[in-house]
Amino acid sequence: EAVQEGGREWERPGRTARVLCYTPLAELKLDWQCITKMVQRTVFCANAILPPEGGEVIIESNVRGIRAQQVVTICIQSHSETPLSVEEKALFCPFACINGHQLGLSLVLVQQTVARLQGQFSFQKTGMYSGCFTFAFRVSVK
Repeated sequence: EAVQEGGREWERPGRTARVLCYTPLAELKLDWQCITKMVQRTVFCANAILPPEGGEVIIESNVRGIRAQQVVTICIQSHSETPLSVEEKALFCPFACINGHQLGLSLVLVQQTVARLQGQFSFQKTGMYSGCFTFAFRVSVK
Protein backbone atom coordinates (compact mmCIF):
# COMPACT_ATOMS: atom_id res chain seq x y z
CA GLU A 1 0.00 0.00 0.00
CA ALA A 2 2.77 2.46 0.92
CA VAL A 3 4.61 1.62 -2.30
CA GLN A 4 1.53 2.24 -4.44
CA GLU A 5 0.81 5.59 -2.75
CA GLY A 6 4.41 6.79 -2.87
CA GLY A 7 4.89 5.76 -6.50
CA ARG A 8 1.51 6.65 -8.00
CA GLU A 9 2.70 9.98 -9.43
CA TRP A 10 5.58 8.23 -11.21
CA GLU A 11 3.61 5.57 -13.10
CA ARG A 12 4.66 5.73 -16.76
CA PRO A 13 6.48 3.59 -19.31
CA GLY A 14 10.11 3.04 -18.37
CA ARG A 15 9.47 3.04 -14.61
CA THR A 16 8.84 -0.05 -12.55
CA ALA A 17 8.57 -0.91 -8.87
CA ARG A 18 9.07 -4.26 -7.16
CA VAL A 19 8.54 -5.33 -3.55
CA LEU A 20 10.66 -8.17 -2.13
CA CYS A 21 10.24 -9.67 1.33
CA TYR A 22 12.77 -12.42 2.04
CA THR A 23 11.64 -13.43 5.51
CA PRO A 24 8.51 -12.90 7.56
CA LEU A 25 8.92 -9.61 9.39
CA ALA A 26 9.36 -9.84 13.13
CA GLU A 27 6.86 -8.27 15.46
CA LEU A 28 7.64 -4.60 15.84
CA LYS A 29 5.93 -2.50 18.44
CA LEU A 30 5.91 0.69 16.40
CA ASP A 31 3.38 3.09 14.95
CA TRP A 32 2.75 1.35 11.60
CA GLN A 33 0.68 4.25 10.28
CA CYS A 34 3.70 6.51 10.86
CA ILE A 35 6.07 4.00 9.22
CA THR A 36 3.72 3.71 6.23
CA LYS A 37 3.85 7.49 5.72
CA MET A 38 7.65 7.48 6.01
CA VAL A 39 7.93 4.67 3.44
CA GLN A 40 5.54 6.55 1.11
CA ARG A 41 7.67 9.70 1.29
CA THR A 42 10.83 7.71 0.71
CA VAL A 43 9.37 5.83 -2.29
CA PHE A 44 8.42 9.22 -3.74
CA CYS A 45 12.00 10.44 -3.23
CA ALA A 46 13.46 7.21 -4.66
CA ASN A 47 11.44 7.83 -7.84
CA ALA A 48 12.28 11.54 -7.91
CA ILE A 49 16.04 10.94 -7.95
CA LEU A 50 15.71 8.81 -11.08
CA PRO A 51 16.44 10.60 -14.36
CA PRO A 52 13.54 11.39 -16.74
CA GLU A 53 14.49 8.34 -18.84
CA GLY A 54 13.19 6.17 -16.01
CA GLY A 55 14.50 3.30 -13.99
CA GLU A 56 13.39 0.91 -11.31
CA VAL A 57 12.58 1.23 -7.62
CA ILE A 58 12.99 -1.94 -5.58
CA ILE A 59 11.69 -2.22 -2.02
CA GLU A 60 13.19 -5.01 0.08
CA SER A 61 12.48 -5.98 3.66
CA ASN A 62 14.46 -8.40 5.74
CA VAL A 63 15.26 -9.45 9.29
CA ARG A 64 18.94 -9.66 10.09
CA GLY A 65 20.85 -10.83 13.13
CA ILE A 66 20.23 -13.55 15.66
CA ARG A 67 18.02 -13.86 18.71
CA ALA A 68 17.95 -10.67 20.79
CA GLN A 69 20.05 -8.72 18.26
CA GLN A 70 17.58 -8.80 15.36
CA VAL A 71 17.05 -5.77 13.14
CA VAL A 72 14.27 -5.26 10.60
CA THR A 73 15.54 -3.43 7.52
CA ILE A 74 13.56 -1.83 4.73
CA CYS A 75 15.68 -0.88 1.73
CA ILE A 76 14.28 1.31 -1.02
CA GLN A 77 16.63 1.21 -4.00
CA SER A 78 16.70 3.38 -7.12
CA HIS A 79 18.30 1.87 -10.24
CA SER A 80 18.81 3.68 -13.53
CA GLU A 81 20.49 3.04 -16.86
CA THR A 82 22.02 6.52 -16.72
CA PRO A 83 24.02 8.01 -13.82
CA LEU A 84 22.08 9.38 -10.85
CA SER A 85 22.78 13.09 -10.41
CA VAL A 86 22.41 13.16 -6.64
CA GLU A 87 24.91 13.44 -3.82
CA GLU A 88 24.35 11.61 -0.56
CA LYS A 89 24.71 14.63 1.73
CA ALA A 90 22.67 16.94 -0.50
CA LEU A 91 19.50 14.91 0.01
CA PHE A 92 19.24 15.73 3.71
CA CYS A 93 19.46 19.52 3.34
CA PRO A 94 16.01 21.01 4.08
CA PHE A 95 15.81 22.95 0.80
CA ALA A 96 17.44 20.37 -1.48
CA CYS A 97 15.98 20.34 -4.96
CA ILE A 98 16.77 17.19 -6.98
CA ASN A 99 15.59 16.84 -10.60
CA GLY A 100 13.18 19.73 -10.03
CA HIS A 101 11.64 18.24 -6.86
CA GLN A 102 11.91 19.64 -3.34
CA LEU A 103 12.98 16.50 -1.47
CA GLY A 104 15.15 17.73 1.36
CA LEU A 105 12.55 18.70 3.94
CA SER A 106 10.60 15.50 3.38
CA LEU A 107 13.71 13.39 3.98
CA VAL A 108 14.75 15.42 7.03
CA LEU A 109 11.29 14.78 8.51
CA VAL A 110 11.61 11.05 7.79
CA GLN A 111 15.07 11.03 9.41
CA GLN A 112 13.81 12.79 12.54
CA THR A 113 10.73 10.57 12.84
CA VAL A 114 12.81 7.39 12.50
CA ALA A 115 15.20 8.68 15.17
CA ARG A 116 12.23 9.36 17.47
CA LEU A 117 11.19 5.72 16.95
CA GLN A 118 14.77 4.71 17.89
CA GLY A 119 15.59 3.54 14.40
CA GLN A 120 18.08 4.57 11.75
CA PHE A 121 17.53 6.06 8.29
CA SER A 122 20.17 6.74 5.66
CA PHE A 123 20.88 7.09 1.96
CA GLN A 124 23.92 5.72 0.19
CA LYS A 125 24.88 5.74 -3.46
CA THR A 126 25.70 2.14 -4.23
CA GLY A 127 27.18 3.01 -7.61
CA MET A 128 26.92 5.59 -10.38
CA TYR A 129 23.56 4.16 -11.43
CA SER A 130 21.97 3.30 -8.10
CA GLY A 131 21.26 4.49 -4.59
CA CYS A 132 19.58 3.02 -1.52
CA PHE A 133 17.48 4.49 1.27
CA THR A 134 17.62 2.22 4.34
CA PHE A 135 15.40 2.03 7.43
CA ALA A 136 16.61 -0.11 10.35
CA PHE A 137 14.63 -0.91 13.51
CA ARG A 138 15.68 -3.16 16.40
CA VAL A 139 13.29 -5.99 17.12
CA SER A 140 12.09 -6.50 20.66
CA VAL A 141 12.27 -10.27 21.15
CA LYS A 142 9.97 -11.81 23.75
